[in-house]
Amino acid sequence: MTAATWWKGRASYAAAVALLCWALSQQRVGAQDANSATIRLRAKWPGHPILLEAAEFLAEEDEQMFWKFVEAWSPSTPSDGSCWQKVLKAAAKFISPASVQVLQNELAMRIHSPQLAMLQSLAPSTTKATCCTAFVDGQRASTAPDLERLLQGGHRSPVLPGHSNETMQHFPFDHIYKYVHAARDPFPQMHSEHQPPKGSASEPEGNGATTAVLYGMIGTGCFRDMHTLLASAARDSNKPGQRPLRYAYRPVLLEGCVGEGSDVTPDSCEVLGVSQQLQIGGYGVELAIKNMEYSALDDSQIKAEKAAAEAEGGALGGANAVGGFDFERLIERKPHLRQELLTFRDQLVASTSEEQTLKVWDLKDLGLQAVQRIVKAADPLRMLVEVSQNFPSLAGSLSRIIIPDDIRAEIRSATQPLTGATILMMNGLLLDLDDFDMTGIQQQIRQEVRLMESLASTGLHQADVHTVLKARAEVASSSDAEVRIDITSPLHVHFLNDLESDEAYEYWPKQLRDLLQPMYPGRMPSIARNIFNAVVLLDPDTKEGLSGFEMATDVLERQWPIRVGLMLLPAVTLKRQASVTDGLDWSQLSSGERLAVGFNMLEDAFGASDGLQFVMRAAEQAAPAVMSAGEDNGITVPEWALEKAFKSAWHGALKGGQATEAAATLNPAAAWQQLVEAKAGKETLAGEALDAMLAAVDFAQQRGVARAAPALWFNGALQAKPSRRPWQQLLAYSMQTEMPRIQEAVYYAQLKDEEEDLLAAVLKMNDAASRYNARITGSSDADSDDLTTSPAASAVRQLSLSKSPLSPLSGPLQSLGYLHKPGTEDDLKPITHWLVADVASQAGRQLMLEALQHLSSASGPEGSRLALLHNPASGDANQPSLLTIALEAALQLPSRRAKLPSFVGAALTSTDVLAASENGVERFQQAFLELAGAAGLNEAALRAALDQDLRNKSTRWSSRIQAQARVCQQDFSIPAGASAVITNGRIVPVGPGAEEGVVAEDFRLMETWAKTHQLSTRVVEIIDAALADPEPSGGGEVAAARSGVGADQCTKLTI
Repeated sequence: MTAATWWKGRASYAAAVALLCWALSQQRVGAQDANSATIRLRAKWPGHPILLEAAEFLAEEDEQMFWKFVEAWSPSTPSDGSCWQKVLKAAAKFISPASVQVLQNELAMRIHSPQLAMLQSLAPSTTKATCCTAFVDGQRASTAPDLERLLQGGHRSPVLPGHSNETMQHFPFDHIYKYVHAARDPFPQMHSEHQPPKGSASEPEGNGATTAVLYGMIGTGCFRDMHTLLASAARDSNKPGQRPLRYAYRPVLLEGCVGEGSDVTPDSCEVLGVSQQLQIGGYGVELAIKNMEYSALDDSQIKAEKAAAEAEGGALGGANAVGGFDFERLIERKPHLRQELLTFRDQLVASTSEEQTLKVWDLKDLGLQAVQRIVKAADPLRMLVEVSQNFPSLAGSLSRIIIPDDIRAEIRSATQPLTGATILMMNGLLLDLDDFDMTGIQQQIRQEVRLMESLASTGLHQADVHTVLKARAEVASSSDAEVRIDITSPLHVHFLNDLESDEAYEYWPKQLRDLLQPMYPGRMPSIARNIFNAVVLLDPDTKEGLSGFEMATDVLERQWPIRVGLMLLPAVTLKRQASVTDGLDWSQLSSGERLAVGFNMLEDAFGASDGLQFVMRAAEQAAPAVMSAGEDNGITVPEWALEKAFKSAWHGALKGGQATEAAATLNPAAAWQQLVEAKAGKETLAGEALDAMLAAVDFAQQRGVARAAPALWFNGALQAKPSRRPWQQLLAYSMQTEMPRIQEAVYYAQLKDEEEDLLAAVLKMNDAASRYNARITGSSDADSDDLTTSPAASAVRQLSLSKSPLSPLSGPLQSLGYLHKPGTEDDLKPITHWLVADVASQAGRQLMLEALQHLSSASGPEGSRLALLHNPASGDANQPSLLTIALEAALQLPSRRAKLPSFVGAALTSTDVLAASENGVERFQQAFLELAGAAGLNEAALRAALDQDLRNKSTRWSSRIQAQARVCQQDFSIPAGASAVITNGRIVPVGPGAEEGVVAEDFRLMETWAKTHQLSTRVVEIIDAALADPEPSGGGEVAAARSGVGADQCTKLTI
């Protein structure tokens, strides 16, 4: 055989072997694939074009981006990969590179497909055979000429049945084409896709406006022609005398768009992403496959051996006689040497067998068998050394040991890994894994990118932006804390005990460090300090009020370490007008008011505990009436019960010997007679008690807690009492909630033994406000299930100002003139108030005056700044009042800004200015400029600014006012002429629908809420650190942020 022949044969053999190996591998792979399962989740709706999903993404960013994208798209038919890149490239003209990456992920996940499916479902069935269809007041047009005739008022086809609802109604998710001519709108980019509230001046409602709806596909000729007609009609409708037209576009791909003779072919970019069935990603399916094959084995012998081994504490597991030794007999004689004898036997076995073969299954439990041998030895440590040093030679004998179940269980427990916590954080925020889905995480990423871009646009460096984002975790951990209110008053709060001076607590420890001692769960620390203070706000006319007296008595008897006080707030007194309280006497009082007056009289004469005894005895006398009253029903204590209880309490108090000089001369009958003859303003004990009740109610109204009863005030935190929850349970809960916070303050030396007034120290530590307002501390979200209406105008809600067009760095919000306390204009402020008001109305001027009063008391880095957003009434939208224009011009003065707050306050209260505003431009301008000169403003600059608008030379200030009004009404959903306060983006309405007004003290409460629930203070600290850095970390933007203008721009981060 030649070498060539041999090599050829060898090559053929190698090829045959390789082919056989490949066949076997394919068979194995096929066998493995046969056991696998592929799960796909398909939607009930078909896929929609990627182009439309990209447009919806841009609409969520800014509606103006959507319209620019729609009008700029040009049709083409490249490959699928080129179409994908073309869509991304077209969107990249309007968004940042980071947002393009977010868009790419959302397009791949088909997040916007459900919204497009909803729009598709709104299209009437008769329109699906066409490519584009428009409806004008419910009447259909399928071509551009037909639409033109409808817009010109020509022949209109009848409204088709079932079409009026979808084609004549606009929804908040619709894309409304809003355009205002540049001469009337200096900020045309300030428009949103959200519907304005009903009644808004800028958006007509009902039959006053023509409603147009267009269904069509971007890039088609019919859409381009019909959109041009509708957009032109919408622009022309803004002209005076024209009927307004509201044009809504619903992007859909109808069946008539694809096919022969149409603009869209199966290879067009417009149909990229369209499929019969849409597969939904981001969902996992877990399949648990159970092997149903069973083997029948006889395990009776195994069980017998196992039972014998457990009975003997471990079987011998090998031959009993080795080398002439009967090891079973030896173990019976020397049981304490059992393990040593077994080791000796194993060594003999090993020495007689030069090569001992172990099966693979013999090695499975070899480690456990070695443990069994060691733990059963008389000297386990010595046995451990012996087994470790001679393990190879002992492996055969160890493999025959039967392991008891208790050893297996103990080893399994000792080697079981501890389960760790699985967490997911994004920029410092903890995400909920129990409600985790890919769509939600993608939306979170989008919000983070949007926020980072907004922060970076202010001039902060990337490292500072990351620091700000991480600071949100600190705010999230403290956002659950309640806003504290200071209602302490020695005249109006009746404390029943004093832990620091009463004899009942004389032997209790007084050191605050005892609070840090370990205690049994639920036990209260016995500290003779007024560190825990509770005030019960109650109405004595109700069953809940009397149960509050019972709770106070129970706390005193049980000696809870709590100082308890009462604030008596009869509902009847709250309803009285101020004129009715003058000359008020006993005959005009309700039973609850009489209880309160009697309590006050006994407290002034003897002490609060005696007043409590009076109330409890009166309630005992009126027990049948109390028991029969419902939860919400008032009760009436008969006068005979009041008389009997009062005389009894007075008699008992006289025996105590602690009466005042005026009370010591009165016997119970005389005291009762004086009480019956009580009259407001009368200089007697009873008259002063009646005055004290009225003063307490007036004090509660000033602090905003008059209507909060029944409620519990605990160390500043106010909690309303649920109707079916006992007072004791609410008090115990408040105590346990407050305990960790007090312990932390003591540990970090924020509270010390040297504090004379611990309650004042606790309130100061928690930055307690001086007034309570339920609207400010209530919910910040406004949820509405009605898609046809905007959020309620009276609902407190939080705005997301990082999203255009609500960014403080764009549009009218960028040109606001801010007011500061004089001398603090250059300080960074953590709080920004936007005051939405119509200064032409009395309510608007009063709100502005309250804000200026608060501004004068705010100072330092913890202060705030104030800006006025004009929101004229509906009839004054296009022609603002003279006062409105003048104030806007004054707020834009570049110099002498320290004198502006006092001047604005003077202009709002000046009778000359207000009267002159009704008597023409000349007299108003003269009065306004004279006031400005007296206040120290630049009169010449203000005169030049006013001449532009007041004498119709331009509409500079009027246009600004109109732009601000549109932001208030369209973006903030505040009705025209209504008032609101927006603190760091949180809207608190004050206009129609608001339950309570806003006074100067309420601004302090808004700031306290913002510092507790937002990161404004932390942001200011970060910005201060960035501005103080002598070496910028890089980039011209950071250098700009370190300039004076940059500091003002960085302040907008607090919004």
